[in-house]
Amino acid sequence: MTSLDLRILTFNCARALIDVSSFALLVLDPLFTHQSTPDIVVFSLQEIAPIAQSFLGGSYLQSYFGAFVDALNITAQTQGEHVYENIVAKNVGMTALMVFAKSDIVDRVRGIETGGAGVGMAEMGNKGAVGARIRWAGSGEEEDTYTTFVAAHLAPMEGAVQRRNEDWGNIVRNLVFTPERATSTSGTSVPGTAYDEQQPLLSHTDSSPSQHTIYTSSTTRSYLFLAGDLNYRTRDTPPDPNAYKSWPQPTSNRNAPYHFSKFLSSDQLTHEKDAGHTLHHLEEAPINFPPTYKYEHPFSSSSEPQETGSDGDDGSDDSNAPVITNDLQAAKNARFSKDPYATETWIWAKHRAPSWCDRILFFPSPALKVQKYAALPILSTSDHRPVALAASISVSAQDGTAAQEGEEMESPFPVNPLWKREREQARRREQVAGVVLYLATTNEGRMIAVAVAVGLFAGALALRRYLGYQVFL
Repeated sequence: MTSLDLRILTFNCARALIDVSSFALLVLDPLFTHQSTPDIVVFSLQEIAPIAQSFLGGSYLQSYFGAFVDALNITAQTQGEHVYENIVAKNVGMTALMVFAKSDIVDRVRGIETGGAGVGMAEMGNKGAVGARIRWAGSGEEEDTYTTFVAAHLAPMEGAVQRRNEDWGNIVRNLVFTPERATSTSGTSVPGTAYDEQQPLLSHTDSSPSQHTIYTSSTTRSYLFLAGDLNYRTRDTPPDPNAYKSWPQPTSNRNAPYHFSKFLSSDQLTHEKDAGHTLHHLEEAPINFPPTYKYEHPFSSSSEPQETGSDGDDGSDDSNAPVITNDLQAAKNARFSKDPYATETWIWAKHRAPSWCDRILFFPSPALKVQKYAALPILSTSDHRPVALAASISVSAQDGTAAQEGEEMESPFPVNPLWKREREQARRREQVAGVVLYLATTNEGRMIAVAVAVGLFAGALALRRYLGYQVFL
């Protein structure tokens, strides 16, 4: 094995369970059509579930993680006898990371480290990042290879540019990798699927945390990928009521005033990165796809327009929006078109300027080859498009493209010496908030609350009767 073929997908799930069959067909299937099936598949997922389930974690997230496992299995089976093992499934609050590897390369996993940081209210995980660093055994005397994947979700709203930059700085300071579990080259103890924010994130210590941050590793053969809803917008203020009339529309003519490329010049992320304020040392492939946010949900002519509003946005009533009678068929047609972005129907939410919120970046290396960077069809469960990156990385010096010796990923921020304690405290706050929200916002939680209240009332009556009987005696 001289190289690894990667597919990285970022998707804001808008707190909704995906439709497995649609996701497999429209989102995952296109990832397998470039030359060969990927060796590694990575999902960066934001707002993976409602906030209560996300904060509680564990079994409360199992169905949400499981839906992505099922979708990938469906797609893999349609492409041949390919089997993928889920070697990482981690979340910090509402942000999650899943890493899959083909069964025939899992035995090359020599170790996995994970880490996470919350940057939302009280450092809880309504926004934040989760990462995994995987060590792949080299062939013979070849040096081992490290791949680092980070899923991130930064602060929303047009004017919060500085807050997004600060979120990134806090993620770099507080996301410290610690051992998940060791594996042998024979694969006898390969990690299995896990559905919670496991204790190894908090219970392991390391003698040199500075060697295990996002930007550093113990080898020069190391690759770093960051994917997520980074929330950088194309405006610094909310749009005017009539601004939507000039927003991008499907066309193959790049010279047209409403072609999506005209909006790229005002992309906040490009400006902030060029100024050295965020995502330091990372690069991005050219963007040749329309803005990924904020779409109205496709709806049939027999239903009213609805909007869940991810990132805390309020839904807006837009009774004059166009109607899509069959969004699945429209997405299929777009997928097989020579110019898919020119054949779709775009229905923009009028209170948010179309923006490239969903991005995938990487630390540049001559051994990393980008094959494709694209947005995928709009799904009716989210107001974001999924975005995918197809790439290959060298894991052998024989092909002459291995990472340069001595190349370093210099961290722009020092490690927070209190990162572990602060993450433990934030995790406790998440659990408390999760319980309260679960009892208040879910049918199951309300039933539990009623049952507890009835039990307490019955107990109080029984105690009162018992005490009254004792006084009478």
